[in-house]
Amino acid sequence: MPATLSNLEVFAIPPTQLAIDSSYEVSFRPSSTLDSAKTYDIQIPSSDDFTDLSETMLHVKLDIKDKDSKPVADTDVINVVSGFSCALFEQIDLYLNTVNVSQASGLYHYQAYLEDMLFRHNNKADSGAMWDDDEKNKARIKKPFDLYFKLHNPLCAQRNLLLNNIPILLRISRNSDSFGIIGTNTKQFKLKILDIAVHIKRVKVFPDVSLGIQEGLEKSPVNYFITINEVKSFVIPTTITTANFENVFSGVLPRRIGFRSC
Repeated sequence: MPATLSNLEVFAIPPTQLAIDSSYEVSFRPSSTLDSAKTYDIQIPSSDDFTDLSETMLHVKLDIKDKDSKPVADTDVINVVSGFSCALFEQIDLYLNTVNVSQASGLYHYQAYLEDMLFRHNNKADSGAMWDDDEKNKARIKKPFDLYFKLHNPLCAQRNLLLNNIPILLRISRNSDSFGIIGTNTKQFKLKILDIAVHIKRVKVFPDVSLGIQEGLEKSPVNYFITINEVKSFVIPTTITTANFENVFSGVLPRRIGFRSC
């Protein structure tokens, strides 16, 4: 069948986008204090506008001090792991209308790190998640610093807009202070979160589009097709040479299985 190139279609009029009116960004912070809390709840109220979860970003302001709450000195031997944003939290739960749509495994930090290592494309925004070289990170953590990175959640990895009038809750659980910090055995350091905020993108659609979606909801529910990356941890004693892993998966057959030892 003969075909032509799009750059030769000089007589055709390109289609005009008539569904989305505009978009804007809003930010939300935890309702509780950050000083001694290990879990932070960020309430995102419902809105008349749709939500683009794929553009959800987390902003965290951090400060590393020694156990006496003194700033890191130039003589201190300290650094952080590459991709330090992945090591901050052990679990991030996403609730839609009080329903948890995340996997509560407590291994979010490993999942985020592996996804960034396998699927991330190198760009200048990597510095926001501390995917810099060691020397840059070492100089950066001597004073309060900011991280700005995407969430690792299946719903945040797909492009369909979340319907309006759905409240969202982000429940963020911290890792231990020492996780992700590279130091020496002679001096301990602690990590303090100075500020944390989630930035989401709201999308305003034209009334005809919203009405059409409401009419469609009267006939059938909406569908969000997602790809789930699941991480499981197993302990292998050093004294054995053969290990059997049971219940690696159940139900849906995974497309691929990877192994990482540490």
